[in-house]
Amino acid sequence: KDFDTFFPTSTLITGNDILFFWVIRMVFSSLKQTGKIPFNKVVLHGLVRDALGRKMSKSLNNGIDPLEAIAEYGADALRFSLVQGLSLEVDLRYSKDRLDIAKAFINKLWNSAKFVFMALEDNNHPKKPETSAFAPEDNWILGKLDQTIAGVTKELDTFEFGDALQKLYDFFWNDYCSWYIEMVKPRLYDKENPSREAAQYVLAHGLTVILKLLHPFLPFVTEELYQNLKTDENELLITAPWPEMSNIASAEDSENIELLQYFITNLRNVRANMNIEPSKKTSLIFVAKETGDYLKSAEPILQKLAFAKAVEIRANKDGIPDNAICIEHLKATLYIPFEDLVDIEAEIARLQTEKEKYITLIERVKAKLANEKFVEKAPAATVAGERDKLKNYETLLSSIEERLAKLA
Repeated sequence: KDFDTFFPTSTLITGNDILFFWVIRMVFSSLKQTGKIPFNKVVLHGLVRDALGRKMSKSLNNGIDPLEAIAEYGADALRFSLVQGLSLEVDLRYSKDRLDIAKAFINKLWNSAKFVFMALEDNNHPKKPETSAFAPEDNWILGKLDQTIAGVTKELDTFEFGDALQKLYDFFWNDYCSWYIEMVKPRLYDKENPSREAAQYVLAHGLTVILKLLHPFLPFVTEELYQNLKTDENELLITAPWPEMSNIASAEDSENIELLQYFITNLRNVRANMNIEPSKKTSLIFVAKETGDYLKSAEPILQKLAFAKAVEIRANKDGIPDNAICIEHLKATLYIPFEDLVDIEAEIARLQTEKEKYITLIERVKAKLANEKFVEKAPAATVAGERDKLKNYETLLSSIEERLAKLA
């Protein structure tokens, strides 16, 4: 009975080094003894090698004991580390760093799930609200989730396990955690917000789908988290149905969220380049037409993620100071009053100090390069390094002088 149930099988997945030594012999042996081909498909993959690309062997002592890896990191981390970055066409270079990456991802998954549980009422999966209750960020993440379901399913169907895991990794880490969870925190913390339940539902639904998609790669951790998320399914994750797409994404909402991400990302870069403290709040002035209403409605998100103290929408830039920081996009332009970012007098003093420092450094390097003995006797790489250093110093000095001119 077991033989009839499990033979022939559908697919054999094996290393490419034993195609002729073993796989073909299995086919011939099966045909000889049963008259049947033992499998319909053969998927060949590369070998697991060490970090230098060498085959693992006892003589080189370059192998990794899976039992030791499991004892230190867990079985899921080992499984994850063997799949991430995997390509069927090439060998996998393996090192312990892969286990550290896997550990970091699992910790992120665990902590994010704990946050979702705390945001729900007694870990209960909320009922699905009416579609009209969803905010733009809800529709955006549901659209991203649909893309991930389709992409992961396609990659698994074609045995591209590494690509499937990478799609999941990117969606979970970037879209779900870095953006969506942060976007909905203002709604979650405001118990009077009418869209709070919609945010709770999308958070829980997103986590449920993520756990299902990740289950082939992290079976133990995902099962544990799934059992803590109280759903109507009341079943083991391993027997739960594969997730289906919701098909409620909105192209307009997706475009608006991408616009918001563009401004938040660029504003963060501006603040980082200017060493602005996160506690320093700024006014945000948008010159926009079609997107103005959405940008104003996104004020709570901009306050949370872009350190905004107020959001203003204008039809044109009349009255906006000339020294305001400008971030342009085809659909809108963002202006940040410079005095909101820095104390102008203090910034001028700081830049003057920086200017004097680079003038001194430039003079020092020029003097060294003007020394014929140094140029003749020093290694060519050292001389080239000094010339590169001079070029960098001059570029930085020019940038500082431009900023001083604008402030003046």
